[in-house]
Amino acid sequence: MAYLFETTTLSEHDFRSMLHLRGGLPVEHRVTAWKFLLRLPGNSKQFAQLVSRGPHPTALASLSIRYPLRDRKLFRKAAVLLSALAHWSPILAEVEFVPSWLFPFCVVFGQDDLGAFEAAVSFFLHWGSRLLVTFPQPPVPVLAGMELALQRADRELAAHLKSLSVGALSYGWPLLRSAFSEVLAREEWLCLIDRILANAHQPELLEAAVVGFMVSFRKQLLVLESTEEAEAFFRRRQSPSTSDLQRIFRVMEKVSSYVQQPERLGGQVDSDGADVGEAMAALALLRIAPQEFKPLPRVGPYPFFDGYPQFVINYQAEMRQRVAAQERDMRHKYRLAFT
Repeated sequence: MAYLFETTTLSEHDFRSMLHLRGGLPVEHRVTAWKFLLRLPGNSKQFAQLVSRGPHPTALASLSIRYPLRDRKLFRKAAVLLSALAHWSPILAEVEFVPSWLFPFCVVFGQDDLGAFEAAVSFFLHWGSRLLVTFPQPPVPVLAGMELALQRADRELAAHLKSLSVGALSYGWPLLRSAFSEVLAREEWLCLIDRILANAHQPELLEAAVVGFMVSFRKQLLVLESTEEAEAFFRRRQSPSTSDLQRIFRVMEKVSSYVQQPERLGGQVDSDGADVGEAMAALALLRIAPQEFKPLPRVGPYPFFDGYPQFVINYQAEMRQRVAAQERDMRHKYRLAFT
């Protein structure tokens, strides 16, 4: 195994074959493998420029409240990288779930801050725009495709969840925005991300993983009796066995095409099922999301991240400036009144 990582002839196919045999990448080689799969450039000059801009006030405003880490060293590391991400792309200062995807990269890359940062940048460039396509609302196109994919993979489970008024907004969005970290333990999470990174040519596998998770835990889900029970399930740590994990991966591969191409369902959707026409219209929005993986450049600035509604960010920035101006005006009037 060590020999494989010393050769210069590795390909993504080699890693996918390894995952098929082992389930996950070797722990001692995972960082090297992720760097290879993402083709991280090690652009230290550009990274240093972003870090030198210091803490980003908006990105860090509620970080300690939403993510109260006991490990202060990890928290400081995450704060530096989160600020750098926000300086690189303003929208990432506005998105509450960004730290959920950043923290695992921080942990895996250890002392390699540059690697963790570039891995996060690569993720948001290739996969993140799918999650932000209708920001600040949840990603409607993604959720629409996910519901159709679940119905295709498991009619009985889809019908049961529908009877509880539990749609993809209730099961899919919590899993995606938490980066599956609330429902998977560290090793299972790492194996899942191994699979997603090794199949960058199929970005829809990220959403297909939700369907795989659902089908793998169908027995537990079918006995739920209320919306509240279902929503709690998707915020609670589960313990998939090795066979469960393999089943998740098999379902991911099987249904990924339906997440991206709901028209392939044809007449297989019942009249009381999801509206294929509406789902297809929603999924058309995903055309702005990149399909071909493009590695970061070795020199020069990182690519601009624009896979989101720009007017939303402009409006939010304008509102913050207006509020700040009003607060300054109030403080000025207060000082005049008491001097």
